[in-house]
Amino acid sequence: MEKGYRPRRRRVKGKRTGRIDLASVVFKQLRRHVPSEAIRLERLRDQWPKLVSPRVARRTWPARLFRGQLWVNVHDNQWLHELGYLRQEILDRLHRERDFEKVNSIELRLGSIPPAREAPPLRPEIPPPPPLPSEPEAATVDALEGVRDPQLRAAMAAAREALARK
Repeated sequence: MEKGYRPRRRRVKGKRTGRIDLASVVFKQLRRHVPSEAIRLERLRDQWPKLVSPRVARRTWPARLFRGQLWVNVHDNQWLHELGYLRQEILDRLHRERDFEKVNSIELRLGSIPPAREAPPLRPEIPPPPPLPSEPEAATVDALEGVRDPQLRAAMAAAREALARK
């Protein structure tokens, strides 16, 4: 073979060669079994705190999306009244998003709000270290004796004793 020459891949009739995008395959199957408005409603619920303020999102919940009408559950009468004034602004924000431009109207009603979804912790919790034995090991004593500065040696010994008391 010549340098730099790569043989052409043969395409088998009816089959594609190369990589398969797993996300698109899964989404295609999902669309076959779940109505598109239910998928759109879940996307809306995920983006709800970004579309409205987090303050409003804590007191509202997109309950239903059907034929371009969005039903939003509201926590209490005061928020129901307040959101009546914000309805058009929320609708405008929805229209700016590609997935929600078909929402024609928002219906506000009193209803239950599920508890807020908690974000997973950024870092896993690290368990506290086991307590030190009251008597230091020989290696620790040797290391402390190797420190030349007497003030530093005393501070390290005091820190070791404090950790053993915990």
